[in-house]
Amino acid sequence: MEQDPLSALYVDCTGSMPIHIAAAHGRLDTVKKLLKECSYCETSRNASGQTFLHVAVEKEKLNIVDYVCGEKKFNKILNAEDQDGNTALHLAVNNASEKAVCTLMQNREVCLNFANKEGRTPLDLAFLRLHPEVICMKGPREWIFFDLLHGGGDFGVGSWDQLAKDVVKPDWEKESERVGKSASMLAVCAVLILNAALLAPFNVIKQMDKDAPFNMLAFQTFVVSDSIAFVCSAAATYFCARAGFAMSDGWARLKNLITGTFALVVAALGLMITVALALFLVLPGGTGFLPILIAGLGIFSQLFFGFLRSWVTSTFAHLRAIRARAGTLRLVCVLLFQHSAIQPVWVVPSGSTSLLWSVAFVVAAFAITISLTTKFAGGA
Repeated sequence: MEQDPLSALYVDCTGSMPIHIAAAHGRLDTVKKLLKECSYCETSRNASGQTFLHVAVEKEKLNIVDYVCGEKKFNKILNAEDQDGNTALHLAVNNASEKAVCTLMQNREVCLNFANKEGRTPLDLAFLRLHPEVICMKGPREWIFFDLLHGGGDFGVGSWDQLAKDVVKPDWEKESERVGKSASMLAVCAVLILNAALLAPFNVIKQMDKDAPFNMLAFQTFVVSDSIAFVCSAAATYFCARAGFAMSDGWARLKNLITGTFALVVAALGLMITVALALFLVLPGGTGFLPILIAGLGIFSQLFFGFLRSWVTSTFAHLRAIRARAGTLRLVCVLLFQHSAIQPVWVVPSGSTSLLWSVAFVVAAFAITISLTTKFAGGA
């Protein structure tokens, strides 16, 4: 660029300029250098009529999106349209990129209601990609619709009937095939946990030292955790078997698969606690139990808090996006009283949400058991 200042505006065989290529690869340092050396790069378009912001959103390079949304000098390209009339927000909704949508919505200069050449606003596109007949673990799509709906987005000028006709209907044949394969794998895992939970009490009783003092609370907790693992694994086996039954319709199979998955997660958590308590009861004097407990809790805590951090970060990003558009009072009303087409934010389906509810279920079961045990022991 020092020898040829106009080299930043050269176009390759695909119609892209250097800044588009840098944005597509997430090279923020190169983008900044190009913008510093050649101010015309800011509004330059590729063969599809896209700015470098369009390209960054399409390729999900969030560092570029964050940089553009954080600088006021880029306000004039935030609502730029490509040759199809799509803004960066349209592309983010099309890609179901919830982080890009949240980042764009937090900048109030981004218009939520621009329509593309097909007359679709971002909210239209979000609705068309919801697949309302398939209640599956598709958190990003539901979150995006939730954000736009409550953040001030509007539907296009077309009639509701016309929009409903364009909804992509789920391919139940393909969906059933995927559900069947998933159900088979989950059923095998459920049966393994079921066998382990069934044999655990007998093996523990057989291996326990009869001369050692009997820890009633630990044994009762062991029985409770083993019962949770046994019942939930049995339920997971049942629902996964129903999900794999080819004669059922796709919608019923999908509901059974989701229920079986939740039951399997609870069973797995119960089995982990059962194994730890079994070692405590069987090993003489708790020999080696503390290192095993620390290792187990360390691994579980890392996984759990990793999920928790991801869930909390994602949730607050969406809430900040709605707050930036609708205000704090509107956000509070949405959280407490909303009756939109999807569920409230704390039950939007995702893997992290399922894990949190599973852990809460297991903790509640143990809390009730221990409180009842303490009460009856005190009464005796």
